[in-house]
This record gives sequence, structure tokens and C-alpha cells, in this order.
Amino acid sequence: MTIKEFLEEKKLFCVVQGKELSERIVAALGNCPVWEDVDVFKDEVGEEWDDFAATEHCRMLVDSCKKDSPYIVLYCDVAEYRCEDPESPVTATKLREFLSCFTCFEWESSSWISKQPEFYSERIVTVFPNGVVEFSAKETNEYPKHFMLIPQNIWDENNYV
Repeated sequence: MTIKEFLEEKKLFCVVQGKELSERIVAALGNCPVWEDVDVFKDEVGEEWDDFAATEHCRMLVDSCKKDSPYIVLYCDVAEYRCEDPESPVTATKLREFLSCFTCFEWESSSWISKQPEFYSERIVTVFPNGVVEFSAKETNEYPKHFMLIPQNIWDENNYV
């Protein structure tokens, strides 16, 4: 299953265990096309994958996706978040309130950009100290892709249960 299929299957949001996310998301940050299947990518890239997996950026992301940590997954442009389901625990209003409640210190982050020279592709990944992970990708012939992972305990602490 590709990252795109995984996220589309879960609709706009879901709560999911970190172990289901970390490897696919990390693969998207390497030199492979954003939505390529992880297992195929590992086999084809080999040493390059190992080099990327050893980076500080990769380690931080994997650490943020702890195996036992439930995450709320948002797949869309979070700045224009829409959800048709009135019973959803994540609404545009709640999301705006959630994002506005952090201090500057909490939003200091480690971000990096990955570009492929043969086909323009820019990926920006931001890992925040509070465990929130934001991923966006822009490619020349596609709409931007954007998703955000919010640890459920961080969301719940802000009374959005």
C-alpha cells in the first residue's frame, strides 16, 4: 500500500498507531517519488536508503512516531481543512483553535527540504517538539500534497476529545 492509498483509505482524518505510519512517511522523505511503495523503494535504493535512514532528520521523525502513540492523521491542506461529518472530532474550527494555542517555543521546529534534480519535487517536513509532524510536497504536474500528524494525547490535552 502506498502512502497516498493509506491516507485516502482513512479519509480526511483518523486515529492511527504510529507503527502504521513511520516507515511509509520516512520513505516519502528519501529520494523516491512521494507516493512510491515503501518495500519496492527500499529494494531499489539499498545503500541510499540506509544513508537516509541514518540521518538526524529521519531519526527525529521515527522517534516522533512511537509505536504505541495514537496519532490523528489529517490528509489535505490543513489551512483549508474541510470535513463533511458533523460528528468528526476534528473540525476546521477546532483545528484552528488547536494550532493557535501553542507558544512560539512549542512551534520551534526542525524542517528540511528534499529536491530531486531530474524531476522537480520539493518536500518540506517539520517535526515539532510537541510531537506534531507536518509534511507537504509540491510537484510540477500535481496538486500539492499535505498532511499533518497530531499525537492524540496532545489533541486531547487541548479539550478536543
